Amino acid sequence: MMTLAPSAVRNKRIATFSFALAVLGLWIVLSTIYPPYLVPRPLAVLSNMFRFVSDWSFARHTVATLGHIAASMAAAFVLGGSLATLAHFVPVLRLAIHHRLSPFANSFSSVGWTILAVVWLGIGLPTVLVAMTAILLPFVLVNLAAGYESLPEEQIEMARSFTRNRLRQVRLVMLPLLVPYLFATFRITFGMACQIVLITELFGGNSGLGYLVNIASQEVDTPLIFAVALIMVVLFHLTDHFIFDPVQRRIGKTYAYS
Repeated sequence: MMTLAPSAVRNKRIATFSFALAVLGLWIVLSTIYPPYLVPRPLAVLSNMFRFVSDWSFARHTVATLGHIAASMAAAFVLGGSLATLAHFVPVLRLAIHHRLSPFANSFSSVGWTILAVVWLGIGLPTVLVAMTAILLPFVLVNLAAGYESLPEEQIEMARSFTRNRLRQVRLVMLPLLVPYLFATFRITFGMACQIVLITELFGGNSGLGYLVNIASQEVDTPLIFAVALIMVVLFHLTDHFIFDPVQRRIGKTYAYS
């Protein structure tokens, strides 16, 4: 796995810090020029962010959003993984799954799925989960299909020579070989889920951070909208830095990819 030189790491950190400082400075300047309902003061936004850790009526919406992300990712993995596996072991279905279903699901917009779910199911949790699962499904399907296609034929043939049991072949040989693709798919879908969850909750949810954005927009509470956006950025960054990066380093050492 490739590692950066200490000087490169230092320069990267300096550039990141400088950019963040420049953005904060520009924000402060703009907040003194424009009214608060257009560009709120940073302290007002920070105060709203603090409410998400001090007030359960706000914190519960963060918990709800994380639950929506986890549940929709799990559903997309189960459904997408089942379809990819079915297409791999039943070749007659590959055309229908990879050349019909996958392109259709991938081309349908996230707003379209959300509005359609609202029409079908109304406002509530099922709408959010159905819309998010439908949006995440093609990402899972395409990545796992690529994983199946990249399986080394020699090792698959070796597995067939030891057992004719397909479940044992998948569990003992194919699944370990698919780990890098499974993790990459998980990381991609998490990033995508963080982007779409606010949209689906905004239009079709009755809880979550997107629901709060809906309420805040009706009340012209711009500091709260900024606070929700920053909370999503912080949650994504912390998860990516403290969970995904260490796991990827470990997988990189095990599977020797860069």
